[in-house]
Amino acid sequence: MKTGKINIPLLSISAAMHLMVDGICVCCLYLMAMNLPLNHIMAVFITYNTMAFLTQPLTGLYIDKVGNSHWPLITATGLLGVGAAVVYCLISMPALQQAAVGPFLVACIIGAGNSLFHVWGGKQTILKDGNDPRALGVFVSTGAFGLSLSYVFYSWTLLIIYLFAMSAASMGYIMLDPQKKNFAGSEEETAVDGTTKGQPVSLTTALVSLAIIGIALFVFIRSFVGEWFSGSIVKDKEIIILLVGFVAMAGKMAGGWMMKIGGLVSSLCVMIAATLICLALKGQGNTVNFIGLFMINCTMPVTLYLANYVLKGREALAFGILAAALMPGYFLSQLMS
Repeated sequence: MKTGKINIPLLSISAAMHLMVDGICVCCLYLMAMNLPLNHIMAVFITYNTMAFLTQPLTGLYIDKVGNSHWPLITATGLLGVGAAVVYCLISMPALQQAAVGPFLVACIIGAGNSLFHVWGGKQTILKDGNDPRALGVFVSTGAFGLSLSYVFYSWTLLIIYLFAMSAASMGYIMLDPQKKNFAGSEEETAVDGTTKGQPVSLTTALVSLAIIGIALFVFIRSFVGEWFSGSIVKDKEIIILLVGFVAMAGKMAGGWMMKIGGLVSSLCVMIAATLICLALKGQGNTVNFIGLFMINCTMPVTLYLANYVLKGREALAFGILAAALMPGYFLSQLMS
């Protein structure tokens, strides 16, 4: 497994921004949903998830083209700010909110910002740290805790803090980036692991397609199983909701280290075996479900590593495909709950 030295400052900032981005979106949605009828709330949430996740393969194509440019980060931050401003206008003017167009507009705006940031961040992790599962796990992990944190504490105060912190973190990332001279991107960007933007993979197109389909299918199953574990946990206290997000985050972080230490095959076998054991012990209480939630989330950096390996030079597209694969599992779990 070829990995590079991790750029800890940049990875820390991008992981913190991931938490903030998901937190901003949750705050906007829940603040807006307080005055919406139930059928509108469901439709708005579906619209948001569609924009935030199912558009990521398209966003990934764009990010792979612009390479190391920071404009996607600036654009995503701006979109989230605009979305929050529209939420404020809707709440201040109930007539606009009741028209239904406004809430769907917000869902589209913040969903687009979310999609753009996630794929940009995934690509940046590859460019700065190589295809290192530890770095991948850290970047993708924090969003889970950001969701639960904002679900419990959503408020205008928290939203404003997120927006200011996101703006400061974006500027800090750009200033600390050793490749900031390529602010506008370039035709050929070299990553830590030696891959370059647009570099073709050595596998045939058919094998690449089959591999990506197989990885995406695994992600679909993981999404469904992860939602099953999460939904089976008795969330009778706010601390339990926070713990669900924390355990999911910890699993994604730990998965990268498990793979780095134990190797791809061995670590994946342990993760899958432990998950199957927890599924077999379903109904045994929150402890088993928390362990299952942790273990299934450990597989996330593994699938990202494999997708990046298969689609060398197209890492943003790989990230986007796997993000989109999460949604069918999520929707299926909601239908069956």
